[in-house]
Amino acid sequence: MILTLQDVVQPDLVVVTETAQISDRGIEGAPLLLVEILSPSTRIQDRTTKARRYAQLGVPHYWLVDPDVPRIECYRAESGRYAQLAQAEGSASLSHPDFPGLAIELQRLR
Repeated sequence: MILTLQDVVQPDLVVVTETAQISDRGIEGAPLLLVEILSPSTRIQDRTTKARRYAQLGVPHYWLVDPDVPRIECYRAESGRYAQLAQAEGSASLSHPDFPGLAIELQRLR
């Protein structure tokens, strides 16, 4: 995914709503949503460096998924930073205020 000429990244999941963003080179520009699956080797970077950069580059939604717990944390960009909007853990179901009708059963993450 190409956010800028200097910011080429490969998140675990990308959601775009504008088909014009998809080119032969890849996805260009900020998508609607980026999802990172946490692992021991990337956990700190996903929560800090990547989160800051994605927010600065205008990615509206950033989610972190921890399959070991299981847990999903959902963040929305506000003034160039992410604020947590929703979280679900264990056997709960995740709903999100910006995506009405969305329900993710966390027990299926295992």
